[in-house]
Amino acid sequence: QPAMDALADRLVDTLRERLDRAVADAAGDPDELTEHVRSIYREWKTQRIDEHVEDVIRIAFGHGALAVLAPGTPICWAVDPNGPACPDADDNALGGAVAAGQPFPTDHLCAPAHPGCRCLLVRAPR
Repeated sequence: QPAMDALADRLVDTLRERLDRAVADAAGDPDELTEHVRSIYREWKTQRIDEHVEDVIRIAFGHGALAVLAPGTPICWAVDPNGPACPDADDNALGGAVAAGQPFPTDHLCAPAHPGCRCLLVRAPR
């Protein structure tokens, strides 16, 4: 469900807001509305869709990785050294192992912590 919620938040709701503005900006002019809508979809197709879909995939992966672990399994937050800098991710990684299902120091239950986050959950070393 978290991935579906992210899909709605990051794709559907955002696109709907842009289209609502286009309708308002066109002020009843069908040619202007057509131009705005084409521009919005072109931008999303060529510039935005990939980053949003990648975030949704990371969310699904993170929640799936957590779901297959037995409750209480020790897990760690692994920061992608090439990913975007994030104080939450660093705090979670420095916090050490937590039991699966319990929050990390920043109250996240699993990675990713934010859009663009490429952190992962890993089993704690034995």
